Amino acid sequence: MEQKKYGVSSVVVSKLKEGQVFSNFLELSKYLDIFNKNGKPLEGNSRKHFLDELNRFVELQKNGKSFVVIKVRPKDEILPPLQTRNKGKFSLRLQNQIAYHLLRECD
Repeated sequence: MEQKKYGVSSVVVSKLKEGQVFSNFLELSKYLDIFNKNGKPLEGNSRKHFLDELNRFVELQKNGKSFVVIKVRPKDEILPPLQTRNKGKFSLRLQNQIAYHLLRECD
């Protein structure tokens, strides 16, 4: 099953200011208008992915259930994109070996 990715846009980041406090993830979701297709806050892997992606642009501190915006990163301090999982069936080295042997068979 394909999971929907909840990206962080400049609009989302521009809503956040240093020192803002959100009592829980539901309040943060309502403020940023980030909901799943059923209109409920993100859960599970989608929630984790969203928070990891948001961390690239904004430094958040979690205290219990509450979230505090520590710092909004300037453009030159934005962290690099997160690595995507390798959805290939074989490692790159093994793919190259298979391709090599298939090409030798064609010759």
